[in-house]
Amino acid sequence: MRISYPFLVCRLPVNQERVIKGNLLHTLAARALIRDLEEGSSYLHAKGAASAANVRDEVIRLGITYG
Repeated sequence: MRISYPFLVCRLPVNQERVIKGNLLHTLAARALIRDLEEGSSYLHAKGAASAANVRDEVIRLGITYG
């Protein structure tokens, strides 16, 4: 794996035999985002776009996409 930023290049060895297939990381991240939406500390709240309808729609979108 190679990660590049303007002033940093980082190479990490990845053992392909130990890579976990699936969506576990994505599902956990979606659950954390949903929790933030429910608690009022999400990115929608930070930018002032957190109407009840927007929050509901984003929770539904995350749930359907990452189940």
